[in-house]
Amino acid sequence: MSTQGVSNNKPAAVAATIATSDPSTFHCSICMDIMYKPCVNTCGHSFCFWCMHHAMDVFDTSHACPLCRAPFRHFPAVCAPLHSFLARTFPDEMKVREEETKKLEVEEYHADSPVVIVPSMDCSFDVREAFECRDCHALAVPPTVLTCGHVVCSGGPSSTSSSENKAMSSSRKKHCPVPGCVGKMAAEGAAGGGGPASAKCCALIDEILRDHISEREYREAAAASSRQCGGLRPEDVDHPSGSETTADANVAAAAVGGEASISSYFGPNESVILAGLTSASGSRLNGMRAVLGLFCTTSDRYNVKVDHGSDATPKEYQVKPKNLLKCVHYGVGCDGCGVYPIAGRRYKCLDCAEDIGFDLCGECYNDDVHKRVSVGDGNAAAGRFNQQHRPDHSMEEMEQDEDSRSLQCFQARNPELSIPQIMAMMGAQSSDEE
Repeated sequence: MSTQGVSNNKPAAVAATIATSDPSTFHCSICMDIMYKPCVNTCGHSFCFWCMHHAMDVFDTSHACPLCRAPFRHFPAVCAPLHSFLARTFPDEMKVREEETKKLEVEEYHADSPVVIVPSMDCSFDVREAFECRDCHALAVPPTVLTCGHVVCSGGPSSTSSSENKAMSSSRKKHCPVPGCVGKMAAEGAAGGGGPASAKCCALIDEILRDHISEREYREAAAASSRQCGGLRPEDVDHPSGSETTADANVAAAAVGGEASISSYFGPNESVILAGLTSASGSRLNGMRAVLGLFCTTSDRYNVKVDHGSDATPKEYQVKPKNLLKCVHYGVGCDGCGVYPIAGRRYKCLDCAEDIGFDLCGECYNDDVHKRVSVGDGNAAAGRFNQQHRPDHSMEEMEQDEDSRSLQCFQARNPELSIPQIMAMMGAQSSDEE
């Protein structure tokens, strides 16, 4: 973030607006206090870092926004520009929140939140520079915050007739434009299959921008983003959270493992769990672990090996992709993209000493996220919880633990039961045995 002075063409009312803004506008809907280290969900709603984390279900691969119930899979990183704006605008309130949060992190959470460097109060703060798009480097209007915390212009394939901009906008549906960043834009569906994806405008940042720049400048910036960044058309800027098109949904489904790319959704030799088999012989395999072999394009099935225990030789079967579940590592999230919990391959750092550990999903490990150098700006840090991970640390692939395996296998045989229901049943059975 630049610390240059406020530009001369900024409205005269801006300084007064910043000084007299009502802090209740920026209250977290969970803790009902001013947001500290705010995270912006893929639906556009904002919450405190720890409030957001605690609102996620460790036993479900798809979560629901506490406000609108929109589905999401990734724990978003702190939006550093929004945190800096709040810290500069409400220094006293944010100082209190900082002290309260640090105490909770030591006494209850036993983990740290990311470090965010806030510009000194001696420096001027320009919202134009703070909330510039990390793609086109113009003012992000309307603004979208990715799961990595970076701000970009909102956009979609329907926003422009340019084929180049359509391709740009479609590719940004999955990954952040910042080189080396693994942030996501899409609001993905449940694990194991694609779901509707959308890039929602962050209403809070949009309100800040509308309050600090003129309506004319806002519309000019929106028009510029439409031409340069595949952003929304000027006539659409008053409806930043409108529903996506069918084409949008199809692009998203393919990006996260839809039918168009299902043969490459699983990794080679990946451990999976069989589920949903309905034939007389197949139903007996539901809930069993298997190791993937090659994908047969002729039959559209995977070759899998199932170990039936004892000294029996593993048997081979051909199974449709829809009957394969990725192994879920309950309670473990990815320190790269933020997916929580990790489904599929999981890699753990053997050298990080923090209790919370440092873990990556298979995709982030393949992207060498563990080799990134932390720059401490709240976005490119090596870990979501300020872990002191270093590129020379050793990583090891981890098998699904026995508790997670037992829970997921039992649910595969009893899909009508949720994981919490299964745990309650197991707890009641243990009590009866005692």
